[in-house]
Amino acid sequence: MRDCRSTLVLISLALVSQTWGADQDEVRMILDRCVTTNAEPKPAGAVSGYATMDAFPVMGNGNLMVTLSGPPECMTFHLGKTDFWRDKCADKSLKQSGNVLAGYLNIMMPEMAGATFRQSVDFHQAEVTTTLTKEQEVTLVRSVVPHESDNILVNSIEHRGTKPLVLRIETCTDQFAVRAEPFEVAAGLDAQNPMVTWASRKTQTPPDHNDFGSLPFRMWAVSITKLFDVQCQTEVDTAIDYDKGDLQVKACQLLTLEPGRSLLIVTKVHSTGIPVTVDPPDPRPEATASLGALSREKVDEQIQAHRAWWAAYWRRSYVRLDAEPIIERTYYGCMYVFGCSTRIGRYPAGCNGFPVNDNVPWGGDYHWNYNHEALFYGAYSSNRVDLAEPYDRTVLEANVFGKRQAKAIGAPGTVFFMATAPGHLNEAVTLGQKTHAVEASLNLITRYYMTYDLEWAKTMYPFLKDVAAYWDFDLEKNKETRPNGTPRYVIVDSKPMEGSANDSYNGITGLAFLRRFYRGMIDMTQDLKAAGFDTGYGDADIARWNNFLVNLAEYPMSHAYGRKVFAWSEATLNPFLTEQDWVLYPVFPSEQVNMSSPEGLLSVARNTLIVKPQYYVEWLNNPPQIFSMAARLAHHPPEIVRRCRGYFTTIGVNNFRSGGGNVEGAGVAEGINAMLLQSQEGFLRLFPCWHHPEGRFVTIRAAGAFLVSAAKKEGVCQPITILSEKGRPCGILNPWPGRTLTADDGQGNKPTITVEQRPYGQVCIFPTEAGKTYTVTAAEGLPQSQPFWNAALYKAVTSSTNFKPEKEANNWDVAKLTDGVRINTQSWHRGWSSNLYDDGAHVEWVQVDLGQAVDTKVIRIWPLDHGDAWQHTHCSEPFVASNEIDQSYDGFPLDFRILVSVDGNAWDEVAKRERFRKPATGPEDSDRKPKDVTGPETFEFDQKSIRYVKVEASRLRRTRYFGGKYAMQLAEIEVVRVDAAPPKL
Repeated sequence: MRDCRSTLVLISLALVSQTWGADQDEVRMILDRCVTTNAEPKPAGAVSGYATMDAFPVMGNGNLMVTLSGPPECMTFHLGKTDFWRDKCADKSLKQSGNVLAGYLNIMMPEMAGATFRQSVDFHQAEVTTTLTKEQEVTLVRSVVPHESDNILVNSIEHRGTKPLVLRIETCTDQFAVRAEPFEVAAGLDAQNPMVTWASRKTQTPPDHNDFGSLPFRMWAVSITKLFDVQCQTEVDTAIDYDKGDLQVKACQLLTLEPGRSLLIVTKVHSTGIPVTVDPPDPRPEATASLGALSREKVDEQIQAHRAWWAAYWRRSYVRLDAEPIIERTYYGCMYVFGCSTRIGRYPAGCNGFPVNDNVPWGGDYHWNYNHEALFYGAYSSNRVDLAEPYDRTVLEANVFGKRQAKAIGAPGTVFFMATAPGHLNEAVTLGQKTHAVEASLNLITRYYMTYDLEWAKTMYPFLKDVAAYWDFDLEKNKETRPNGTPRYVIVDSKPMEGSANDSYNGITGLAFLRRFYRGMIDMTQDLKAAGFDTGYGDADIARWNNFLVNLAEYPMSHAYGRKVFAWSEATLNPFLTEQDWVLYPVFPSEQVNMSSPEGLLSVARNTLIVKPQYYVEWLNNPPQIFSMAARLAHHPPEIVRRCRGYFTTIGVNNFRSGGGNVEGAGVAEGINAMLLQSQEGFLRLFPCWHHPEGRFVTIRAAGAFLVSAAKKEGVCQPITILSEKGRPCGILNPWPGRTLTADDGQGNKPTITVEQRPYGQVCIFPTEAGKTYTVTAAEGLPQSQPFWNAALYKAVTSSTNFKPEKEANNWDVAKLTDGVRINTQSWHRGWSSNLYDDGAHVEWVQVDLGQAVDTKVIRIWPLDHGDAWQHTHCSEPFVASNEIDQSYDGFPLDFRILVSVDGNAWDEVAKRERFRKPATGPEDSDRKPKDVTGPETFEFDQKSIRYVKVEASRLRRTRYFGGKYAMQLAEIEVVRVDAAPPKL
């Protein structure tokens, strides 16, 4: 495939340099503050396969994937390779192939047992430092996998103690745990240099099979370790005892390191078997020669090249989020994992791509119904487009099998299987989904809109034609006719997600994918034809695709909590099929619903997000999509940002939290970028989901082939810098309402700006020239400051009492009344509760100090909202059960008043209610829940300048889930500034 690296990298680095000057120092400062320390060593077996990256440092170059575990006396480096796999076994429980370890490197220091342990990942240099301290003995171990090297792990041990340090370096590998499916394992010493140790592993002889042309294979890996400039003793242990569970073979180097001395250890990992074959060549001769050619000087050169690669990598695009250090750390953790997981010309990491043993969940394959795509979500907006090349190659390889499956079912084009792996088909199943190939195309469509790279498009266009061939056929075959005689194109016999037994008709995921695909296919085809490329399509094909877009079945919709929401399929109109967020695929990755969508459609999408349990992010297979979805809908930025922060509070040493397929979590970077800049609407929207007054991003890539940099200060967007790569028109939603935009190319030229007034603001459009950088600002000058519309956000709150249930003490607190989170959830947020009483005749109050006088005439009070147990009350069926509790409107006072004050002494009453209740589904005197509780109670009054707000209750409401006790309970209080209107609810 075409190598676009140099052009993309040079353009982005040039823009960073000219825009921000001393960016390298700023990037280093940000990365330094993202360092997280691991002080609790664990053996690999203490953590499940899904969460290894949360607990252990990882290193990688996109092919060699290394995880570091273990206590001070035995540091274990798990040596994984993205392209080292075993084939399926005769044992039916191992019917899938699997990514298996090449081996291990154990650095054993028995005398350091019990040492204080400190381990950190330096993102800037992509190196792991382990510091061991025991009384006067201090040992440092620096570990690195040079990114541009040929798969070596470098460990440098520096002994700063007072006593000699005994070291045992073990190069190991395991026999396969299934006795009936043995690998060929061996360990030994190099014949030419007996102080060089090795361990090799050749996968089992598989059963005969032919899965759509995917044939049996074996692979062979070797790990070879060399110590530099020291003498050592050696020993070899190759005994295997299945009965005792002793399955490891090892070759060991033994030595003593004197105080003040250092040791350089280099382990070379190499494998064969790609292209797949049943007879791979022995990898040891090549690996031995490669390692033998390495001198200390050459190792140093590779480390310096590695550091230069990562320094350039970080400068391609970066963010600075001083107000949200956890989200900032998460962003850089995602980008670190992405940089470790992909490399041009190699197979990328699959699901759970940093294995610590052979039991990798899902076999570590390329799952085509979200997981594999998600790893690359952030590559495009984060301006690392060239590193998506491995994704493109896996798509093309999966397409080989997809075309064979389509042929087998009598259809043209391609129908992807659920999962592939390097060089082979992992398992010949689809799990009832015909949409894997079209979902795989969405990353390609995004890349095209982000780059308008026609040369790249030519390389992927044959695959896109295969996708079109299948869906042209399928849609025409199953076409329906509407009462008015127009066609209605539907999706049949395809589930919206795996396991949805009764939802195979017009699944919302497929409808969203096809809309994105055909729009992208039309644009790409027309652009290629205009450039003189023979696409094989004519006007009739374009017309057919446009007809599909006009007449494709509507998104299925249903109701929940009295609100209209998306449903999973037209078959059942079920809005709550699963915890998965895929019901919001029209928003992302399909980019069909956004803040400029028709109000009704946008409202449905926002309703779906608000009532979706998955929005609570209390289930791990979610973040790479849910935050991208939430940012694009931006219904309430403080809540979205708080939920993001809440999910990643527990990030580990890599600033990473695993989810589902592990490395897919790197895709969260896209959601963070989308909080700062969006372009999928056809224009730039600055800081659309970032309510904080400060924030900054550099060279985020935007649709239209633009690289955009901007900062926000005191709530005001600062002048915007835009590099145009392709000379396309650039549109911007005016970030300074009421002011005139002006653009300057830095050479005295000011292109004419056309202004289009739209319902959501002014879109200002100006022509650009390829290669030019434009500065966009307001002709009249920038506003001095722009406060957030809710004056109560993050302000101090006091209360008469502050009840915290014993089992949920962290979920309840008076401070939660101004934290920006409106909807109560099981994890970390319910709201505030007063003390509990046996009757309602008690006075309780809460008081907010705004910090300074603010002009307002609207106060909003949010009641406790829904939980999950009754989430189906307003659906057509009770689809699933849940153990969550429903607290909607619990504790909202019956009799209360709202008081305001300038000084906290003299109070004015601006609202008073008696026997207050929200209209309910049952009789007026019932305790049944309201129809629609995902909204506030709003109180309007004559404009006043106030600093304090007090809500005082004199009659309390009975609760349902606190033993029937009475209490005052609220979720959020908002004070609306008159000079900053809130968005529509």
